[in-house]
Parts: sequence; structure tokens; C-alpha cells
Amino acid sequence: KKADLVGTGEVLWTALSSRRARPSGPPVLEDARQLVSGPVLNEILAANTEFPIEADGGRTSDWVEVFNGAPDPVELAGWRILLEEQGQGAKGYSFPQGPGSILPSRGHLLVFFTGDRAGGFQTGFKLPQGGAKLSLFKLTGETADTIQYPPQEENVAYGRYKDGLAAFAASPYPSPGLPNSDNGTVEPKVKLKETVPAVPVPGAPIRFFATGRD
Repeated sequence: KKADLVGTGEVLWTALSSRRARPSGPPVLEDARQLVSGPVLNEILAANTEFPIEADGGRTSDWVEVFNGAPDPVELAGWRILLEEQGQGAKGYSFPQGPGSILPSRGHLLVFFTGDRAGGFQTGFKLPQGGAKLSLFKLTGETADTIQYPPQEENVAYGRYKDGLAAFAASPYPSPGLPNSDNGTVEPKVKLKETVPAVPVPGAPIRFFATGRD
């Protein structure tokens, strides 16, 4: 016997049958997606002008967050991050020695991409807003992770949908050093540039010039 169907677009489909409805508990949803088994590049903010970072002296620094999906801590001293920007060559950063470079299981660590200082967890160079390739290398030289991030909006983070998962998404709510969460989609932006004529004239048409992003 084939049941009748009622649909509401892409959101909900309901099967209708002649059987009486029976009470039941909520379904148990199992997330079959596997976390990565080691440190990865988890979230970036390449055009930060609004969010001061306490760990970098309250400055609005660009940053990259590393997440450890392994069951044990990982010593990152000697690991490297390589930045490759098209037409600009490559720039590298090495994690320093010390207890701060030990990344616990399910832990987060921030690297600050600042152009005015280097040392510790400051790279000495900034993240390109126009997009670039970032690679994380182990002490052995083996590649641990690579991401190619697209051009970025100001103050919008680009990170994994949730910590350690493969999919990336944009978020208007950066979470440096904290778990990534689903904050919904980024709202489109429309900015009025100018009108012609600049001073409206009665009875005459007005042309509006604007830019939009989505």
C-alpha cells in the first residue's frame, strides 16, 4: 500500500495513511560525521576591525585558530603554518617552544597574524583579505591540513561548520579559542554609494548607485 504525501516545499514532508497515529518518543539522531584525528586549521578571521582579542593585548588582530581532534595532547613546537598568496610568494611561521604550544585534546590555540610584531604566537605578517592558501605542517614536514580560503568580508569569520568537521561556513560571530557553532547564514549587505543628481529635482528621475554582497 502506498501512503499519501503532503509537502511544504523543501522543509517538511508528511506521509498520510489510514492508520491511527501512535504516541512515540523523539527520534535519536546520530551524527555519523567523523572528527579529524589531529590538529587542523579550524577558523580564521582575515579582516578584523571590530573584535579585540584579549590574548593579543586587546588588539583587533587577524587570527587563525588550530583545533586538536586527536584523543591525546599534541606538542606543536616546531610545527609550521605556511601562507601562500597568489602573486605574492609564501610566508612561514613556526610554533615556539614552551608549554603554550601543547594543544590538549579538543583544545583550541590562536595564532595572531600581525604585521607589526613577531615572536611567540605573532607571525609578523597579516592574512590577505583577498583569499589565500594556508597549510599546517608537522615537525616531520608532513602536511597536517590545508585550506584555500576565498575573499573575506570584514569581521566575518571563515571556519569549520563545527570543530574538526570538513565543511566550512561564514559566520558573523567569530569564536576565537571557543568551539565553532552554527550561527546561521550571513545576512546580505547593501550600501548606497550615490544618487544622480545629488540634490533631487522635482519631477526629474533619480538614479541610485549601490553595492551589494550576499
